[in-house]
Amino acid sequence: NNPTDNNMDQLDDAHDRLDQAIQKLCDIVGNTNAQIGASARKELEDLDELRNAARGGDNDGLGRAAKSLIKENKCLTGLCGAQADKTTDPLRKRQISEAVEELQRLLPHELLSAKGAIQNPSPETLKQLEDKTDTMKDQVNATATISKDYPELDLLDAAKREKNLLNGIEKAGNDGNSREVNNIGPRLEENTKKIGDIAREIAKKKDRPTQAKILDSINKLDRLVGPTINDAKALASNPGNQQQKEQLGKKVNDMKSIVDKLVADTDAPLLRECLIQLGNLHNMKNCADENDMEGMVDSTKATADRQKRLAPIAKAAAQRTQDPTRKKRLLEDTQELDNLLPRGVGQANQFMVNPNDNTRGNLKDTVSIMEGLVKGIADPTKYDPNIPRGTGSGGDLARMLDELVKTAEYSARNPNDQAAKKRLLDILNNLPLDMLDSDGERLANLIRDQNKNLENLCKNAEQGNKPGVEQSARDLLETQKNIREQASKMADKLLDPEKQKIIHGALDELDKLLPTTVQAARGVAANPRDQLAKKRMYDLADDCRDQLSILADNAISTQEQRLREAAKLEKDALARLRKAVAGGDVPGANNALADVKKYNDILTEEGRNVAGEIRDPTLNQRILDTVNELEKLMPIMDADCRNGAANPRNQAAQKRAMDDINKCENLIDSLLNDTKADAIALAQIEDGALTQLEQHVKAGNPLAANDVKKVIGTQNDLKVAATKAAEQLQNPRSKQNIQNALAELDQLLPFHVNNAKAVLQNLNDSTAKDRVGDSTTRMRAPLAQIIATLRPTPENIADANRRREAALLAQLREAARLGDKEETEKLLPAIKGVNDRLVNLARN
Repeated sequence: NNPTDNNMDQLDDAHDRLDQAIQKLCDIVGNTNAQIGASARKELEDLDELRNAARGGDNDGLGRAAKSLIKENKCLTGLCGAQADKTTDPLRKRQISEAVEELQRLLPHELLSAKGAIQNPSPETLKQLEDKTDTMKDQVNATATISKDYPELDLLDAAKREKNLLNGIEKAGNDGNSREVNNIGPRLEENTKKIGDIAREIAKKKDRPTQAKILDSINKLDRLVGPTINDAKALASNPGNQQQKEQLGKKVNDMKSIVDKLVADTDAPLLRECLIQLGNLHNMKNCADENDMEGMVDSTKATADRQKRLAPIAKAAAQRTQDPTRKKRLLEDTQELDNLLPRGVGQANQFMVNPNDNTRGNLKDTVSIMEGLVKGIADPTKYDPNIPRGTGSGGDLARMLDELVKTAEYSARNPNDQAAKKRLLDILNNLPLDMLDSDGERLANLIRDQNKNLENLCKNAEQGNKPGVEQSARDLLETQKNIREQASKMADKLLDPEKQKIIHGALDELDKLLPTTVQAARGVAANPRDQLAKKRMYDLADDCRDQLSILADNAISTQEQRLREAAKLEKDALARLRKAVAGGDVPGANNALADVKKYNDILTEEGRNVAGEIRDPTLNQRILDTVNELEKLMPIMDADCRNGAANPRNQAAQKRAMDDINKCENLIDSLLNDTKADAIALAQIEDGALTQLEQHVKAGNPLAANDVKKVIGTQNDLKVAATKAAEQLQNPRSKQNIQNALAELDQLLPFHVNNAKAVLQNLNDSTAKDRVGDSTTRMRAPLAQIIATLRPTPENIADANRRREAALLAQLREAARLGDKEETEKLLPAIKGVNDRLVNLARN
């Protein structure tokens, strides 16, 4: 009625605010994350309203809050359930679905607690309401967090699709299937564009150097996708064109490498691991609140297992980032998580043994710290400097083990408590066993890391990635220091001086080889097209791997080798014992008995370990029975032999002692026969000796002559042991496999020795070196075949197939060198057959 300027200004302001509100509403409606966030905030507000109404005795307020809470819970679980249906990641799908179910399950408990508090107000009912409300608020936050959309997870899905499409278009091109190429091409272009769009969105949150790397990868993908599709079309029109096939293969591999780099630079795998771990940690707290012991075991194990995956991914992210603050925080907080894990596991165990407010509170406090650390690792903007750090330490392992002892004692006092037995086993399975690694396991892990470092060095060099080469070089030299320290410590404990010498020799060779390999990689990075430089780099890397293999073979023996060595040493000690008892040599008998018992402990332990790998229940039980008989015999033999040595003229005492010694020898022979340890160990020893021979030959080392003798001697012993083991096999085909492998070894050995001599006669002949490498590869195939036949575990069978494929490829290289087209055509189907078996093994 009075349109003054002031009124009009107010009206304009009101319109602006309304426009902003409408725009905000539109944003929420079209944005799943915003919808979930808004619904979660509303449910948290409703929970506070419900609690406050119950505290204040406000019946009307309680009714309004309960009605609103029920409505919002339905809305939030509906939104999050839709996310579970949409996601393609099976682990996230399960976690979201379980979180939604838990949120729905908690709602009636919350309402009943509120009703109880208002109808019967007391410290107990109010505390129960507080606890239920806190639990439900935690569940709301956890469900919302894990259910939201994350571009990093979309990128992982798109990257997986990209690789499948690339594999498809390459196969279609190779098969001459133009129709399929034309079908895949547009989908590949569309997916590549989607990868670029998602990655650009992620890049906005990154520092400038990382942004530049991401954008560079996007541009490279965009430039490659068209030519890749064109090459596939050209090959499909002429599938016999080998040059076109190689050209397409290279482009496909280049695109896959760029996708891998893009995924790594965006830290997408790190975010996925962190989200899953946050779900696991929340489940631990929730199980503590609900006194769900079975759930606590599962969630604690899931947390410990996930930490083993999360830690290396976080450390790799720290190495990639150029932000020194982010790098420092990632490394420190990952270490802090590693330190806190044993305490968290120990407190979970303590809670399960004695569930009360104190043990529950201790566990939840530790888990809350871990949650805060994981959030900061996932997202640098969520880093919380106020989280207590430095609270985890190695001492927690001792406390955790103390809790395990208490649990074991409780189980022993209550033998009929099946739940306690299961809990004890689950707790033991949940231990962070990497903290309890033996010396051998520690060295094996270091060697595995070093092989990965070598792989990264060569990969970075081929891609012309000079900073990557330098990082790999630092990793190699740092790991070598740790390997030298660990291997030297282990060598000092060995009884065999020859093995000590070999270990120190391999360490010295690695000290020389690694800098040379790094220098070669730098040359390749400077000029990735230099094929000769590339071959030299890969040859040097292979030499490093061979030295690592020699190190492992001599410092870390296998179960079968330890069993065989213990059996030999125990038999030697028994021979000394027999002589001492017969001669009345009491001190000699006592010394021999001490050795017998020492080696018997090793023998029975390794016997049990081997039995654990044998699937045949009858054979498994027979081995365990033999082990038990050996252990039972020790105290009897000890008493009888001491008595016999003290009474050399007492025929009855002498007979009892000699019978015990004979029985012990027979049991050892039975254990060796049933475990096939002699043949398997000799095959493993020959494999290691072949690697050592190749290295000494290539270096022109005169020790190669000793290696030749060792290979020949071991092969002769293997022939006897494997033939004997084959006689015990029931399956005629298995017996034939052993005979075929031994015949192949006999055929290859002179050929291999001649190749070794050819290298020693001319150390500059690179072709001769290639031939000795290939003949080593060929000899390792029948050795793996013997092991897999005598001990058919999935790992041994897969290894035998891999070795056979490598041997066939070595034969193919030799046929190509000789220009033998007929042999080449014969080998190709054989290689495909082995490769198909490997694929099937991987799928199963």
